[in-house]
Amino acid sequence: MDLLVCRPGFEDALRDEIAQRLGGKAVCLCPVPGMVEVRASVPLPPEFIFERRRMPDAGFIPDQLLKPVTAEQVRQMLGPALQGNLPWSICSFPAGSGTVGNLGPRVKGIEKAVLRVAREHFPETGRQMTDTQAGLLLQLCLTPRGLYHSCAAPCLQAGSPLRMHQDSRAPSRSYLKLEEAFQLMNRQPRKNETAVDLGAAPGGWTYALIRRGCHVTAVDHGPMKLPPHEPGWGRVRHIRANGITFEPPRDLCPVDWLVSDMLVAPGVVLGLLRRWIGARRMRFFVCNIKIPQQNPCAAVKPLEDFLSAQRKVEFRLKQLYHDRREITIMGQLK
Repeated sequence: MDLLVCRPGFEDALRDEIAQRLGGKAVCLCPVPGMVEVRASVPLPPEFIFERRRMPDAGFIPDQLLKPVTAEQVRQMLGPALQGNLPWSICSFPAGSGTVGNLGPRVKGIEKAVLRVAREHFPETGRQMTDTQAGLLLQLCLTPRGLYHSCAAPCLQAGSPLRMHQDSRAPSRSYLKLEEAFQLMNRQPRKNETAVDLGAAPGGWTYALIRRGCHVTAVDHGPMKLPPHEPGWGRVRHIRANGITFEPPRDLCPVDWLVSDMLVAPGVVLGLLRRWIGARRMRFFVCNIKIPQQNPCAAVKPLEDFLSAQRKVEFRLKQLYHDRREITIMGQLK
């Protein structure tokens, strides 16, 4: 069994996505909000759009058996690390938002107990414990029902979701989404690179670009509320136009970055990317999609199919930690 963690409220979207990709080769259950248990007869894809975290080959210990944490339970949790004498690290977290009862403090107490028992009963393995994610990752997730545990090589979805730090200078919290996208892309905008921000007002995404020294064309009928310019920041040109229909001047493109965080449907973003990618107007792109209440997977599928058909485009679709009813597309043209 693999345990997949998602944003609470999106369990059905994740199950629909799994069914869409694996058909009848997987059975999914939702034990608690924000979690989907997957039993599949084929290997899972590296990631799903609505997946925040993955616990491969997860085991489960009922709540009533956790007082106290025993040596046999730790043996089960650390199975691969014990067998191979491999380095391992640990990560613990509560189910969902962690606001149910005292799940947050309690799972940290369980983590301390696991480490204590490992040092006492499995000293060789205890000495292999590390602060880095080298080797294996032991994940502990506490739910009202009990504890899920997984010890496996870190996968694409292992470890904590990327929660970015708030910046008091930012015009809006939306900049957090772009900051998270840059981290997932493993590519930061660089000084003197150029960008177009469609639907820019009040300026959260433009702010994330100019503070890195980029020169930004911000497109929006609304006013920008950027903080005072600081040394080393890039320039901003504000064009009052509709971000959806905006046609850039010939001398503007290609730009290094196209970014867009508009309150528009997936089909509108598809049309926008068809124009920009077709004319190769940018190198990198980050766009947010507002997804419908019903059947979000079906709504996003045409966009995913279009991008998959582009031979010289690499992309990733993800519901970020800072996304709400949204999905973010990140990619680049080769």
